[in-house]
Amino acid sequence: MTLQGPNPPSPLPGLPLPRGGGGARRRRRSLLYGRSVAMYGASPLGAEGSLKRGGVMAGQGGEPVELSLVDKGVRSLLEVSLSSDLHTLNMHCNRIARIEGLGHLRNLQHLDLSSNQIRRMEGLSALESLRSLNLSCNLITAVEGLEKLFNLTTLNLSYNRIHNLSGK
Repeated sequence: MTLQGPNPPSPLPGLPLPRGGGGARRRRRSLLYGRSVAMYGASPLGAEGSLKRGGVMAGQGGEPVELSLVDKGVRSLLEVSLSSDLHTLNMHCNRIARIEGLGHLRNLQHLDLSSNQIRRMEGLSALESLRSLNLSCNLITAVEGLEKLFNLTTLNLSYNRIHNLSGK
């Protein structure tokens, strides 16, 4: 986003830019505001619940690499058509109750399912390329299902209801 003059245009008509501070501070806030609008903007899920291309970034060969559906009201991962070429999937702040339908994502390296309604750590065993997993702010009570995730280096399970670390 290019900022011009004392009052740059709002990224969305009808929504004012954050005010305050000098030019550098205003520029920084505006860029953060623009980033959040891009992330939390109109839903890429159509009226029928099918995925529009808007939430997908394409790689060099045109294949989808990253999908971010933050705060879109998604109730199930099965609602979204996920390309097997995905490297990053961000489904933060939805209404997802189960981890399912991810077995074909052999290239997935980063998965964010934080702030959902997930109770069990299931459906992850096929994600052998997974490096980071964020399941914070869910309803998980036991740490389980990580046995085959040999490449996992970052795991966030904060703000859950964990009372069992043994996996049983």
